[in-house]
Amino acid sequence: MKHLVCAAIVFAIAGAGVAHASTDSNDCLRQRNILSFHALNDRSVVVEVVGHHKFKVDTIGVCPNLTWKDAIAFHTLEGSQLACVARGDTLVSREFGGSSGIGKRCTVASVEPYPPAKERAGTVKSSSR
Repeated sequence: MKHLVCAAIVFAIAGAGVAHASTDSNDCLRQRNILSFHALNDRSVVVEVVGHHKFKVDTIGVCPNLTWKDAIAFHTLEGSQLACVARGDTLVSREFGGSSGIGKRCTVASVEPYPPAKERAGTVKSSSR
C-alpha cells in the first residue's frame, strides 16, 4: 500500500511538471506572449510571440483597416491571458489618436502556426507588386 501511495505522489508531481511546462511553451497563441504583429490584409494578421514563433490569425469576414492599426489584442471566450486564442474569440484592433477609444472587433475564424517558409513566400509576393 505504501508503494502505491508513493507511486501516486510521484506521478502527480511529474504530471504537474509536465502541465506547467506545456503552459509555458509556444504550442498556441496566448495573449500574454505577444511581441508584435503584422497585418497581411484586412482578414489576416501574423502574430509573433515569445520565442519568435508566429501564428496566422484569420478573421470571419473583413476587419476594417486592419493593415493600418497600431495595436491589437485578443479577448478569449475563457477570459484569461493564459488561454489559447481560438476560433470564436475576438480580435480587437485600434489606431492611436483615433476618434473613438473603442477598437474594431472582429471574430477569429482560425489560428494556425505560421512557419518561416510561408513568411518568405508572403514577402516575395508582396515585394513583387
